Parts: sequence; structure tokens; C-alpha cells
Amino acid sequence: MTAKPKGELKSLAPRDNFDYYDASHAGVTLGSLNDQRRDGTCTDTVVVTGLVEHHCHRSVLVANSNYFKAMFTSSMREEHEGRVEIKEVESDIVSALLDFSYTGRLHITKGNAQSLLEAASLLQFDKVLQPCYTFMERNMDSYNCLGMNNVAESIGCQHLQETSKTFSLENFADVAKGEEIVLLEKDDLVRYLSSDNLNARREELVFLAGMRWLKHDLDNRRQYCHEVLSTVRFRFIRPNFLLDNVDTEDLVQNSSKCESMIEEFKRYHMLHLDWHDFAPNPQYKPRRCLASEVIVMVGGGERGGKQMWRNSDRVTAYSPLTKKSVKLLSLPSRPVMPSVVALRNDIYVTGGKLDDVVSNEVWKFESKVNLWMKMAPMKHGRYAHGSGILDATIYVVGSKEDESKNTQTEGSGESAVLRTVEKYDAYINRWEDSAPLAKPASSAAVIGYKRRLYVIGGNSSCKMIQRFTPRSSQWDIMESSLVINRCAPAVVLGGLIYVLGGGSRRVVVYDPETEKVSRVCDMTFRRGFHGAAVVEGKIYVTGGVATGDTAAHDTIECYDPKTDTWSISGKMTGPLSMHGCVSICR
Repeated sequence: MTAKPKGELKSLAPRDNFDYYDASHAGVTLGSLNDQRRDGTCTDTVVVTGLVEHHCHRSVLVANSNYFKAMFTSSMREEHEGRVEIKEVESDIVSALLDFSYTGRLHITKGNAQSLLEAASLLQFDKVLQPCYTFMERNMDSYNCLGMNNVAESIGCQHLQETSKTFSLENFADVAKGEEIVLLEKDDLVRYLSSDNLNARREELVFLAGMRWLKHDLDNRRQYCHEVLSTVRFRFIRPNFLLDNVDTEDLVQNSSKCESMIEEFKRYHMLHLDWHDFAPNPQYKPRRCLASEVIVMVGGGERGGKQMWRNSDRVTAYSPLTKKSVKLLSLPSRPVMPSVVALRNDIYVTGGKLDDVVSNEVWKFESKVNLWMKMAPMKHGRYAHGSGILDATIYVVGSKEDESKNTQTEGSGESAVLRTVEKYDAYINRWEDSAPLAKPASSAAVIGYKRRLYVIGGNSSCKMIQRFTPRSSQWDIMESSLVINRCAPAVVLGGLIYVLGGGSRRVVVYDPETEKVSRVCDMTFRRGFHGAAVVEGKIYVTGGVATGDTAAHDTIECYDPKTDTWSISGKMTGPLSMHGCVSICR
């Protein structure tokens, strides 16, 4: 019997044309070429790696590798010589790539995966890359993820790079025990340990990892001690560990920069200073595994058109990272125009008007337990006043006050303006008088920075910047035509004091070092009676009103000092004005 021809006969009936397809033909042909390669017959080029010669076909190489395609379709020397020497890749890896080119089969192991990936990237065997990526991701662990990250970065594989980076950050405690961490280049180690996303629930482990890296090659790495230890967030290291383990370390004691840095944190812990005073130093910032900075908006009021204000007791935390808001425990009272500051991650609300009575009440929000506590009252009732932090002490400044009170005021009736200043010691829960303002002020922008208190503008102090130095207990004044703010907040960012709006879109910047006043990009919206806070090196402005008889804003604007631009970051839970606004970690 005559055997039927292999292949697919689409029809046996007589017709004018006939299409025949042999599904096995390509495989058989490539198999035959592979046999020729192994026998060294009918090949037309040789790939040389070290002492090993790989006989093969140009056409097969060109079909599988863009590297060889460029080589054999251009005027390169190898096109004419029929011989290609590859020095960067081991012969067994080249053999595996050639086997894949002829058979479509690739044997990947933990021992050769990285070498295959590097060679496939170098020689542009694109079909080999993805199976290598997949294998490496499936076999990633705490002892090889840093190496994988370096390989992925060197060959430009963004997906593997991000995957290995995320894995190494999430599994820091185990990665720190492995050998790869001590083999990192200095810049790679600093970048790794500096990450906000490093899952270091005990910051002591970051210090120990840095010291282990330094001591692995002490003679050559000693010079990097300060740079490496600057990645450690000493604010979150236990004081006893700081004294017993860090301060006594020889490498620290032999570096003046390291000694100075550790002295700063010893002072911070011993004096219980406020971390806001040290922003934006990343060493005072929590890693995201512990907490993240949020903007907390306290109290305030809503208004629609010319309707009466509806005072609010709500407290809301907004995360610029997730752009989500979370409701916190409500304020126990509903004061109008109080002042709000953050000290050591707790929030203090002072004064305000309660049922048309100027209040001296003080409330403290303990962020760790989400609880409001009533603290010692101020000596004077205040509203439309300002407050700032200096050396972990709260200063309250100026105010409008009832005429009947026996205080240092100017004016008459309810618009009388206070010159008095009080300071609060949170440890003993006590208020004391401080030196009065040089000029009375209300609705001024108040901020503490580098052991000086600044009172900028205000209803009675337009064009003035009043500056207080606690050490000498003296106020002095400078004037600027750019200072015309009322009911505007102030924040510190990058060593500069920003005064934001105040019935306008203007942003005025004061440099305490040079004493120069300037302007930067205007806000998107005109705002007064609004709030502001600094998070992650950017300024966020919340709510407020455009004019006295307009509805409150519900938008949150963000200022990026690097680009001098404003953008809308998100929305509040509702329109809000005359509220407090601070940043804390939670």
C-alpha cells in the first residue's frame, strides 16, 4: 500500500489549485540545522568563547538576536570573516543561548539564571529575557534580592528592578543578615537605608546594618561613616541604645561629624524637643512602616453665601500620600477662631470664642490614643491670636479681647487688640507671662524657627515683622511693604518662612538669614481664614474663604518649591474656614 503524504490536504477533489501545509516542516528543518551545527557541517560562521568554538548558521543567529542581526547585515568585520569572538560571556551560557535558538528549549537554574539574563541582554536574545525574569522573581529571597536589583538596574529591566527593590525593602530584617548587603557599593547602601519604605520597625537594626557594612572593609570605608549613619533615623532609636551602643562606638567617637550628629539627638531625647523644629531633616521623619505624615484640620466653620457660620467640632486627618481623609475624635468644644499648633506629635487648641465669650480654654489631642484632654487654661482669654513653638514651648501671641479685661490692649470694645504673650510648659502644664509684643497684633501669621518667634503682619501690624529672642527676652521690628497679610497662616520650609494668602492669592517669603522678603508663585485661589501645613517637603493649603461674604473652599492646594508651582492635591470632607491646620505622624 502506498503511504499517504504527510501534511494537510485541504481537498482531494480535482481543482485548479492546491494548498499544502506540513506542520512539522519548520521544526524538522530547524532540527536538521541543529544536527549540522553539532556535527560542524554546512555551517557558515563560528562563535568563539575562550577556547571553545561554536559552529552555527548566520541566518539562525540573525533570526534570534538583534545583536547578530546588526553584525551580519552591516559592514562589520565579522560579516566577512565568518568568525565572532565574544569575551564577555562564558562558553556554557553562549551554548545555552544557541541551543535555544535551534530548539526553543532553555534550561534555567538558580546557578545560571543571572548569567543567562545578563548575556541575553548583552547579545539581545529578547525571547530569553522574559523566562529569566519570571524564574528570578519566583526564586527571589532575602539573600539574593539585592543582587537581582543590581542586575536589573544594569540591564534596564524596570519590572524586575521594582520587584526586587520592593522585596528588599519589605524584608529588611532578613536582608540585613545576609551577605549581599555588605557587598553593596556605598551609594547603593545609602539609597537603600535612606528609603522611607524600608520596613525597619526597629531603627536600631538600621544602625547595626550600617555599622556591619562599614566594618566589612573598615580601612576603605571608614571615610563614609557620617554619610552612612546619616541614613539612621535616630529620633526613633531608644535613648538607652543611643547612649550605650551608638555614643560609645569607636567609629562615632573618631568622627567629629558623627559626634556632632549624635549630640543633637541626645539633646533631642533628653530635652524632649519637638520634631517639627528639625523638619525637613529626614532623620526625624518616621518610615512608612511606623507612620506617615498627615494634615490634621481642627474645628472651623462652614458658610454658604451670607448665611451664618456653623461652627464645627470635627477633626479630620488628610493623607497627601493616599489622598484620603479619616475622621478623628471630635473636639469637645466649638470655639471660633482659636489657634492650633502641634507639639511632639500632639495637637494643642488654645482660646477662641465660645457663645460670644472669649475663652482661655486649652485642649490637647493625644494622637497615640486618639483622646482629647483639657489642660491648664491660659491667663488671658484670646481669639484671632497666633501660636508658635520654640524649644518645645508653646507661645501664644496677641488677640482680640473684651474691653472689660484688664490687659495690655489698644483700641476699644471687642476689637481691642492684645500685646500680651504667654508661654506654656507642657511638662508641668503651666502658663507663664512672656515679654509683650512690640506692637499689638491679631490675626497675624505666627511661627517659631531656630529659637526665634516671628509675628508677621496682622490687623494692627501691617507691613511689620516682629521677632522675639527668648534668650534676651527682647522683641525687635523690621518693616516690608510686601507684608500685608491678615488671617493668613505661616509655615517653614527649607529655611524660609512662607506667609500664604490672607484675603489674596499672594505668597510672601521671608528669609531669616538674609532678612529679605520676596514673593513666589501665587496660589490658585484667593484665600483667607485658611490653614497650611508642610508634609514631605511641600506646602499644603486647606479651605478658607475668598472674601468675607463668600462660601468656604473645600479644596487642598499643594506648593512644590522645586518647581515654584501650585496644584490641586485633593478635596476636604466639606467646605471649611477659620480652622486649625497642623501636620503630625500617625
